[in-house]
Amino acid sequence: MKLKETYGRAKSRRRESEVERAVSSVIGIILMIAVTVVIAVVVAAVSYGLISVATTTPRAALILEGCVAGGKNITLIHYGGETIKNAFKDGRSADYQGWDALQVKINGKIFDISAGGLGEDIGLNGVFIGTTGQRADWKTKWAGASFETGDVLVLVLKKKLKSGDSVTLIFTPSDDLLQRVKVV
Repeated sequence: MKLKETYGRAKSRRRESEVERAVSSVIGIILMIAVTVVIAVVVAAVSYGLISVATTTPRAALILEGCVAGGKNITLIHYGGETIKNAFKDGRSADYQGWDALQVKINGKIFDISAGGLGEDIGLNGVFIGTTGQRADWKTKWAGASFETGDVLVLVLKKKLKSGDSVTLIFTPSDDLLQRVKVV
């Protein structure tokens, strides 16, 4: 009897271990499929722009000069650090603003040289556009231009600055504040 019982137990253990192995392989296959699906979803989300990569603000030494009461010229100088790529765009758009990654605001209003804008003229490294309708210069001379070490941007205002006015420099891709000056 003992031999039969021992043989029967061994046989039933073998069946249980075969069943357990079969369950383990099924679970393994399901897990591999799940991991593959998750990876495919993440890759698709990144490639279609559903998940965006964080934009980092460039570290640059930017100085705003001429922000004094009674002044009409504001000078922005890039003294060093990282380049601000695509700082300007084609200014012939409907809003006549040639700002792209870089933007100057005075008292919260974007500086532009349109008829109702704050500016009379604007110049980058000595190339001025003016309000004489030469907006094509935004595209031919500035569009896609980077603002890099040694560059000088001059903004000529229509009205003089007053004490308490605020001049703000913004990096638009991340909407970060690069510089803020209070006029005294």
